[in-house]
Amino acid sequence: MSSPFIISVGVMGYNQEQYVRQAMDSILAQLCTYPFEIVIGDD
Repeated sequence: MSSPFIISVGVMGYNQEQYVRQAMDSILAQLCTYPFEIVIGDD
């Protein structure tokens, strides 16, 4: 049996930490019926 498809959402925030919460809130407000992961990076 195969595992469910997972969507990965990448958020890069080079010296933009004040916008990470806004980006997270926007992503989490989306209506979806599939599993997803959020990957946050600060380069």
